[in-house]
Amino acid sequence: MHFNNILRYPEKTYREINNNILKIIKSGKFILGPEVESLEKKLSNVVKSKYCVGVSSGTDALLISLLALNVKYNDEVIVPSFSWISTAQVIEILGAKPIFVDVESDTCNIDANLIEKKISKRTKAIIVVSLFGNTPEFNKINKISYKYKIPVIEDAAQSLGGKYKNKFSCNLSTIGCTSFYPSKTLGSFGDAGAIFTNSNKLYKKIKKIRNQGKLRSGVHDILGVNGRIDTIQCGVLLSKLKFFKKELMLREKKFQYYYNFFQKFNFKSIKVLNYSKHGKSAYSQFTILSNKRKNIIDQFKKDKIPYSIYYPRPMHMQKVFNLKKKFFNKVSISISKKTISIPFGPYITRKEQNKVCKSFLKIKKKI
Repeated sequence: MHFNNILRYPEKTYREINNNILKIIKSGKFILGPEVESLEKKLSNVVKSKYCVGVSSGTDALLISLLALNVKYNDEVIVPSFSWISTAQVIEILGAKPIFVDVESDTCNIDANLIEKKISKRTKAIIVVSLFGNTPEFNKINKISYKYKIPVIEDAAQSLGGKYKNKFSCNLSTIGCTSFYPSKTLGSFGDAGAIFTNSNKLYKKIKKIRNQGKLRSGVHDILGVNGRIDTIQCGVLLSKLKFFKKELMLREKKFQYYYNFFQKFNFKSIKVLNYSKHGKSAYSQFTILSNKRKNIIDQFKKDKIPYSIYYPRPMHMQKVFNLKKKFFNKVSISISKKTISIPFGPYITRKEQNKVCKSFLKIKKKI
């Protein structure tokens, strides 16, 4: 059994991918080939945004977005303290300061009620993360954005295909960023990402920045990065995009099977994260909270069941940031000791899910 079997696709998917890759190899257009624009248009249609720019990774999507918003040295960017390191690291790279906000205990997403207190004269942007496929409270967040005229970036690395109310993730704020890391809801065969916006001004600037600030051949009028998406990765993603809706449905079905199991057996020491508080999940992982995590891990090791912990240490406690200002984000600290994600994905089999469930029944007898 694998935690997330990223190579378990139907034969039809592989044939599509092989055909697209071979076509690109024969064309020789490996950098910004026609597949890039084709993918961008299709992704815009998926999330209903005006514009999309393919980039080299989800991390670069965040970095390029901050550059497009003119975030500079000593500026402040509000960010949740519970997320993957990239979300805050890109802020630090630019010499700006991450201002960490605590999260909700039932979703692990940023607590929108705490954002306004963290705003200062130096606040240049707000990054919110749609963690585990679920969007935070964007109505409140966007009201704050409008009130203070501060742009919002959605880190939607785990939520492509999800919704807030009736709007799609990646199209909920000033800028949306996603990742096509192989294990994501739409995964490439390497690093890749995308940026979404409805602003023509930002779109043009983002396109320039991803290609080293290039205005035209030999002329560079702004600082940029080598953040281009590979044409071959676009070929892979165009193939997989044909099956994206079906895979989202499969994810929901497999999620529901686990969810029903936990409801039926009433595990008092295990809490399934709230996946429908503000909209429809993308079901990127199946994550639970438990103060008996060590017991779960011990049993999983005996039964040879893989698992993952997102995230063992909140970002405001990471040494890399060398923070002078202390953040006492108690919820982030608490959930970092309780989260554990179990084997999951669109193509996990019922037999594999049952094996995981049986392991939990053994755990139930011991705790």
